[in-house]
Amino acid sequence: MIKSINKRVEKNILYLEIETTLKAFYSHKNVLLTEEQVFEIAKTEHEIESLISSPPHNVGNYFSTGTKNVGTWAFKLKPKPRAPRKKTKPAAQKKTLTKSSLRSKINKIAKDLNSE
Repeated sequence: MIKSINKRVEKNILYLEIETTLKAFYSHKNVLLTEEQVFEIAKTEHEIESLISSPPHNVGNYFSTGTKNVGTWAFKLKPKPRAPRKKTKPAAQKKTLTKSSLRSKINKIAKDLNSE
């Protein structure tokens, strides 16, 4: 009866678009999809919290007033538990060694000699 199921997840919301095959002969039974059936389909791969929206028309294997063969349902997904982040200590800053240049060393020695 179900021809295709398209699943799409956006911002913690699962969208299910279900298309049914049309019955080939008039003698075949008319079958409608219920919200319970769609909820079971959605629950197979995802943890569902609640139903947000359903199509305004019935979805079944025949065309009639108020019945179509395609419908889209939206479900709110349960939030996934997040692992707590490990706090890392900031890296210690390297101490920069200040090496004085040869010229500054000579100037210092010259000043010391001149001051004596």
